[in-house]
Amino acid sequence: MRILIIQFVASAQGRPGPQFSHDLGVAAAMLRQEGFDIALAALNGYDGALLRAAVNQHRPTHVLIEVPPTRLTAAHHTIVDVAEKLFLPVIIVGRYATCQPEQAISGPGVIVLVRGEYEHALLRLFESLRDNPAWPEEIPGVWFNSEEGLIRNEPSPPVQELDSLPDPDREIFHYGRAVAQTGEATFQATRGCANWCAFCLNDWYISLYRDKGQYLRRRGVGRLLDEVDHVTARYDGVRTVTFCDHAFATDAAWVEEFATEYPRRCRLPCRCHVRLNALDQRIPELLARSGCRQVDVEIGSGSSFIREEVLALRTTRQEIITGVDALKQAGLKVRGSVFVGAPYESEVSVEETLDLLATLQLHQVHPRVFYPLPGTRAAEMCAENGWISGRAEENFYSGHSVLDMPSLPSARIDEIFRRYEALLRRRSGRSLRAWWQSLRTISTQPLHLFKRPRRPRLPHGPDRPWS
Repeated sequence: MRILIIQFVASAQGRPGPQFSHDLGVAAAMLRQEGFDIALAALNGYDGALLRAAVNQHRPTHVLIEVPPTRLTAAHHTIVDVAEKLFLPVIIVGRYATCQPEQAISGPGVIVLVRGEYEHALLRLFESLRDNPAWPEEIPGVWFNSEEGLIRNEPSPPVQELDSLPDPDREIFHYGRAVAQTGEATFQATRGCANWCAFCLNDWYISLYRDKGQYLRRRGVGRLLDEVDHVTARYDGVRTVTFCDHAFATDAAWVEEFATEYPRRCRLPCRCHVRLNALDQRIPELLARSGCRQVDVEIGSGSSFIREEVLALRTTRQEIITGVDALKQAGLKVRGSVFVGAPYESEVSVEETLDLLATLQLHQVHPRVFYPLPGTRAAEMCAENGWISGRAEENFYSGHSVLDMPSLPSARIDEIFRRYEALLRRRSGRSLRAWWQSLRTISTQPLHLFKRPRRPRLPHGPDRPWS
């Protein structure tokens, strides 16, 4: 049985290349262990020619498509082509299948979807099909369009022992090319997240697995470092090890063990994500001791209302300032992510964010144009207010806003995003109170009285790589 995986990736010039996905890699590894022939084709949107070429090359019996919520239109056209022109059965997995299953399963050409974590469900599904061509109807997590109607199976509890899963298959992603281009090897130490951020789909997974066991799970340090050893030895050119999960540094006891074992087994610098609202006072020093040199933090917005009420990040301004200061004091470089054009964004909230960033003096700032992911509470908020335009979802990858808000039009959001580095550099460290005072007095004072202050240079711009 031959299975072709279709993966949608960020837009790129020329032929798109695959992007490493831990979950897809684990699924591919499990299927290959049981003798299935697995191949992967990357698309950066709907591309009928590339799709046909991939099918002609691999001759699959089934097509598995991971559908991200940012590529629904492209996925729809791709699925229709696979089912109606290439006459192949389509199974879909991923966040769209999990969080909007009724809509996903009703799409033309979709026979089966898997909700939630899909590795074991896919293995059972394809093993059953190999033994009996008839589509099985009672596999946990699988929804099936049968002749009698839609069959909905509840998912099994999430895998509790992450160490029981195989290492992800990286070869299907041409991993050596990625390492050669970036010098980075990425790993995942945890599954699940305790946060309910309004712009994220994690709350769907929390609800799906409620009362089904622990949702936030963690790999053993030794098992994780075994994978690091294997990957760094196999692929030449790895200069940095990145742990990409948001819950990486939320367990101080686990991080303490990691801080002891990582430098003993790997001499490469590493990078991870730190949650500022769950930062144990021991974490910065432990990370620094482990060999971590860079951390990513989620700031969201300088506006407390947008950050805490709209985005539901549940991180106070003081937690941000105190946490970033502790990380910097430990000698760690800090990169902060912020949204441009979040719901209820205005010129004032943009200034509040710039003011906070000027206070933090981060090593790097990563601005992102806000995109309302379908199925999130933030997207529902935008839809209720009539802010979501008809502009296509490709804007997610192009840095253009799809929101038409009276408080900050989309053209202005795009302009702020394009000029974000310049706006940061023009900040003089003034407090928001001083900025408001300047607004109050500007109409009564002659313009020649206002002299441009000397502006400090930030160590790094928002789009510059780590150094």
